[in-house]
Amino acid sequence: MTGGVLFALESEDALAHRIHSDWVCVEQGLAGAEEMWVRELLVRHIQATGSRLAERLHLDWATTRHRFHRVSPLGATRADGSRILPLLSRADSVPVRPVPVRQVSVASSGRSAPASPF
Repeated sequence: MTGGVLFALESEDALAHRIHSDWVCVEQGLAGAEEMWVRELLVRHIQATGSRLAERLHLDWATTRHRFHRVSPLGATRADGSRILPLLSRADSVPVRPVPVRQVSVASSGRSAPASPF
């Protein structure tokens, strides 16, 4: 990583095999502003793609939000555990406006549902 932050929807075991722990740290969960930002991006993804997986994740946000991990460079965390990289603020987030999530059904879309990773 070159100083950014990654929000991963992976288990810690899966992330352990995909990251280089000498360079990045993995933190369970999201801070409040990060959670709002990730959720807004998820809604935009649903609107842009009609993804049924993203829709299911959004509809079950109470569970989904706990599955995210924050991955950042080791240098972005001080010895006391505080983050050097700032948390996302409302000013950094996508514009806030009521966004209805459209329901996508297999019958109306003509597409078959993908296999569930769960």
